[in-house]
Amino acid sequence: MQQRVALARTLAVRRPIILIDERFGALDAQTREEMQQMLLSFGQKRKIPSSS
Repeated sequence: MQQRVALARTLAVRRPIILIDERFGALDAQTREEMQQMLLSFGQKRKIPSSS
């Protein structure tokens, strides 16, 4: 939950670059997949380039 809040704060500021360390490594497999998909979807909507 803390990672979701931190990510929400980062996205709310509308920065052109988002740096993420550990890429959701501490999450369980299902939550990690959901977070990755949410972040990719959000980036596509805002046209933020992805490095993955």
